[in-house]
Amino acid sequence: MPPFWELEDLLADGLACEAALQVMAARRAALRLVDGSEPEADPASELAARRFKLIF
Repeated sequence: MPPFWELEDLLADGLACEAALQVMAARRAALRLVDGSEPEADPASELAARRFKLIF
């Protein structure tokens, strides 16, 4: 999805512009692990990831 469509979709979902941009940045951020171990699952993070379709 082109970035401007993604932004429009997030704004239509009710997010403020700054929050929408943060979600877009989080979707594009690469998960970097220093020691190669998996981080512990955080229920709040998992819920937010599902709600905003974040992929790590």
